[in-house]
Amino acid sequence: MAAALASWHDFLVVTGGAAAVLLGLVFIGLSIRLEDRDMRNKAFLLSVGSAESFIHPLMAAMILLAPPLWPWVPALALIAQSLLLVGGLGAVVTGGVMRSPDRPPMRQLVKPYLIPLGGALAMFVGSVGLVLDWTGGLYLLGLGMYLLIALGVQNAWDYILVER
Repeated sequence: MAAALASWHDFLVVTGGAAAVLLGLVFIGLSIRLEDRDMRNKAFLLSVGSAESFIHPLMAAMILLAPPLWPWVPALALIAQSLLLVGGLGAVVTGGVMRSPDRPPMRQLVKPYLIPLGGALAMFVGSVGLVLDWTGGLYLLGLGMYLLIALGVQNAWDYILVER
């Protein structure tokens, strides 16, 4: 597994760096539009979704790039992180969006919430694969990180364009 992980070094560095920069830009956007900080506000939910989409690939890259104390520590840390992401996205969708009186139609929830949930699930399955010493788990982690960053960028763009 160590040899397979070494070949992913450049991907992890680029992914972590991109996620960190994009996360910083989301915080700048939030600080410019402070009046949007309301759970019922679509713009706020988009910004929170974007931030969460960038935090998790950044954390995953940091976990995988850090020298492990024991070989199984990074995989268990990624499993815990993936479960937090799945739970967080699930809580936002069920608590903040689905219970809202002006809930958008389900088709409008697919891109900002449900596809990132798929990325989180891919990261979770990939993390379990790493525990089981399956190198294909790295590809699932990469897919999940890609989905989260790509859709985080889309959510951030929608946040900028959403009407106040």
